[in-house]
Amino acid sequence: YKYIKSIKELDKGDYIRFLNTKHFYDIKLNLGGFIENIEKNLISIVNKNKYYKIKFKNNTIFKKFTEEDLVKLEIIDILEKN
Repeated sequence: YKYIKSIKELDKGDYIRFLNTKHFYDIKLNLGGFIENIEKNLISIVNKNKYYKIKFKNNTIFKKFTEEDLVKLEIIDILEKN
């Protein structure tokens, strides 16, 4: 997973997980889901048959790497070793 600094890094269809930072004493990694829509600061998520919305500013977001991202990271790692 990759830490997301800006909501602009997210796209429809991305799989995300998040930490709700509203209450510091109850921080846990939430299951998350696939992004259905992004409107300003509000992210609509679907997971199986559950739909819900989270605010970007109240959560720490992590995006799952795609296969393409993983290949790029592996190539960079190989190049750095040589």
